[in-house]
Formats: sequence, structure tokens, C-alpha cells
Amino acid sequence: MGEKIEFKNYKEMPIRAMSVSDMTWNLTGSWRNVRPYYDFKVSPCRVGCPAGEDIQKYIFLFIEDRAEEAWRTIIEMNPMPAVTGRVCFHPCMEKCTRKDFDQSINIPGIERAIGDLGLENPGWMKKTKASKKEKVAVVGRRPARGQDQLQLLLLERVQQQGAGSGVGRLRPDPAGGRGGRG
Repeated sequence: MGEKIEFKNYKEMPIRAMSVSDMTWNLTGSWRNVRPYYDFKVSPCRVGCPAGEDIQKYIFLFIEDRAEEAWRTIIEMNPMPAVTGRVCFHPCMEKCTRKDFDQSINIPGIERAIGDLGLENPGWMKKTKASKKEKVAVVGRRPARGQDQLQLLLLERVQQQGAGSGVGRLRPDPAGGRGGRG
């Protein structure tokens, strides 16, 4: 009868489920005929991203020298990749499973590079016009306001009607209340 192999930790184990020796000790035969079950889930880095960016997709596109498609993938959820690549605290890197093998992928560096390419290529940006004359005021801090504006535009695109894209700024009121339109 074959001998049982015991691993000291998970790093000694094979990457895929497979028999590494004779399995007669287990009295079940070889496991080579077993098909793995693939459970499709959202990647941990995307779950950790506050903006919900499709990180795996834009990294893949960037590696394949498809920078414009990578930029379009980012701006679907984040209108300011050059900014967030610099100022975001990047919880996606803490969730990155690559750190279990060596180190996390430098997601902010990639996002920053793609954002800078988008700024260097203004032809990538498409101009849109408001579909209605109504306006919506979005009040908040700068990054949050930009994200809210993007969500309004996405909602408008999905519904093919809705709020206009003419978003202005409110001047701060010296008394601390809401000011006039600026």
C-alpha cells in the first residue's frame, strides 16, 4: 500500500487539486478524473474598491496595450482615475490575494498611469449634451460631487431620459449655510 503524504503548511501543497502520489492508502483510487468546480465570484480587489472599478479588466487591457479601452473601463465607475490613483487610500491592495504569494499588485500606480494617459489624449473623451432642460444641483465635497455627477449621467444613459448634465457649483455662504449659484 502507498504511503500517506502530509504537508506541513498550505505553501507545500500543489496549486491545483491533484494526486501527488499513490492514493491506494486512501482506498478511493486516483483523483485525476475529478473535474474542479468553478465558482465565479467578484474578485476581492473589486470588492475592496470604494468606486467599484473592474480592476482585473483594466489591468488586463493595459497589459495588452489597449490603454484607451482600459481608460474607458475605469471611467465607467470613476470619473477621475488620475486623481484617485494619487489620493485614494486603496483598500483594494489590502484585499489583493497576490500578497499571499509575494506582494500586492500596485493598483494605484496602474490606475494613475491610465488616468494620465486619458488626460494626455483628449480625443478619448466624448462630449455629451443634456437631454432635458431640467437641472440638478449636486452638493458635496469635490471627489464625492464628481462621483455623484457620474452616477447621474449613468442613470440618464440607462433611462434615456432624466436629469441634465449641466452641473454647477454653489458658492459657500459666509454664515455656513448654502450659498448662491457660482
